[in-house]
Amino acid sequence: MTINDVQHPVYLMIDKIWNHIHRSLVEGRFEYEPAVTMLTQHLEVARDLNHTLLQGRIYSWLALIELEMDHFEAAQEYYKQALKIFEDMGDQARVGAMINNLGETYRRTNHHLEAAECYVRTQQVGRLQGDLRMEILATTNEGLSRIALGEIDRAEELFKHSLELAWNSNNDDYIRSAVGESHQGLAEISLIHRKYPVAWQHVNEALRIHTERTRLQHISSAYLIMARLAAADPSAGKDPAELFRLSRDYAQKVKSPARIAHILFMEGEYWRTQKSRDRALACYQEAAQLIEQNHLLEDLESVRQRIDELSNE
Repeated sequence: MTINDVQHPVYLMIDKIWNHIHRSLVEGRFEYEPAVTMLTQHLEVARDLNHTLLQGRIYSWLALIELEMDHFEAAQEYYKQALKIFEDMGDQARVGAMINNLGETYRRTNHHLEAAECYVRTQQVGRLQGDLRMEILATTNEGLSRIALGEIDRAEELFKHSLELAWNSNNDDYIRSAVGESHQGLAEISLIHRKYPVAWQHVNEALRIHTERTRLQHISSAYLIMARLAAADPSAGKDPAELFRLSRDYAQKVKSPARIAHILFMEGEYWRTQKSRDRALACYQEAAQLIEQNHLLEDLESVRQRIDELSNE
């Protein structure tokens, strides 16, 4: 059997198992320990078969699970192992995907410059491979990192370019995800510029796309932007507290303490501006507890500073 034999019955069986695991992960029905145990056992089978491609794919699947569980260091290590295998195979399409996913681990740990560098490399691979999906995903992801770096004009260019590219695509599931996130990014930029009607248009479209696709983590992010937008735009007639609650609920469904902690911090900021000391303090304290319990690579010092400030009032 060759390293590229994708018709081998074992390969097909494990691929089918992964599709089931991935669907449960996306829909919030995921059980971590059984899935990781099963994939680790199948990794040994792939080694025994000397099926290099399958080994690389299982490493990438394990990485995705660890990323979604906020185990960022483990995710990075698995992605690097998968990347090495695909580089040795000369599989440029999968090399590009792994570099993009490494970027996700950096972005989720607030290393946005390193993330942006990964996304730029992925776009280059996508263009060389004629892989429009890869280019669209990486372009959108770079935009998200550019916002975090404060490069707002560049981020806006990237989101608009991603949407333009998507018009020429087959608009598959992954591209729809990127389209939704591009709309989220444009909503955030419009919020920064206080262009509230435009921001609502973009975030409503993002929520529609993510709800249609049952992407719970993206739905959570869309509601968070809505909450911030409702707080800034009282004329919208929406309750920020309810939107923060919805954002937290969806983050809890995907079992993401990092997302929940971030939402709680943003909610604490909202209550602080509303002069609601006790509610703000409760949000900050819960965020700090999540960060400490889960050993998250978040800015715990900023949360503690807020707690100290409110405790001394």
